[in-house]
Amino acid sequence: MTATRRSGFSTHPLGYLLRPGGASSDAQRFQLLSAEGRALLAGDPDRAAGLLRSALALWRGPALDGGARGPICAAEADRLEELRLTTLETLYEARLRCGGHADSVRELERLTARHPLRERFYDLLMLALYRCGRQGEALGVYERARRRLVDGLGVEPGPALHGRMEEILRHAPSLAAPSPAAPDPAAGAGADPDRAADAEAELPALRREIALLGDRIAVLGRQQQVLLRRLQELSGATARPGMPRQVPDDGRRASETFADPTWGLSPPVNSDKAPAPFG
Repeated sequence: MTATRRSGFSTHPLGYLLRPGGASSDAQRFQLLSAEGRALLAGDPDRAAGLLRSALALWRGPALDGGARGPICAAEADRLEELRLTTLETLYEARLRCGGHADSVRELERLTARHPLRERFYDLLMLALYRCGRQGEALGVYERARRRLVDGLGVEPGPALHGRMEEILRHAPSLAAPSPAAPDPAAGAGADPDRAADAEAELPALRREIALLGDRIAVLGRQQQVLLRRLQELSGATARPGMPRQVPDDGRRASETFADPTWGLSPPVNSDKAPAPFG
């Protein structure tokens, strides 16, 4: 296969656009996208996942399907299939690095059933289950992988899968799901100047509304005190001689609820001044 120039890509609202840079077939485009995605895994897993999905979307059935099946073609088809599986593994690793463990469990279950001797899929499934709080099921995946490897190849799981099982048993901190990235306040402030201008224009109207609400609450507070005093007078007038003057239960509850003159935004009830607008 002839050498091709390194591809470039750009981000668009609907995904990623590949600039092939000389790639003349789907196989070449797949290899270029896969290489780009795997190179970005550690630094930008979300972007890597997008490129890896684009690479896998180029597949339409088995590699080199319909071509001559001589030894050279068969070897190339096997190499591309191995690269496809490696790309799938890297895609799910990128998804787990982005916190997509819950969405990946079912698909990883299918991949372990379809490729029962491929340890990396078991490893990723164990990690996804553990991050979903399903430690027992994660350990069960290890036992299932062990039986399949022993029955199919006569070998025990490799160091990576065995190490994952030990990490799960001791709840290793490295298994924790990644924390969501905190937004950059400086970037957010300058990201949308139109939105910032709209907010600045809305502030005076909002301050006026708050001031009017404070005036209304002050009036209601004074009206409440007048009504409570009238209720006490009527209760005393209807009391029998020798009986203590009491406020009925409903009046007492209202008094206890609203007696605090600073309730809400209202000023003291003995103040006739309306609250000053904010700002």
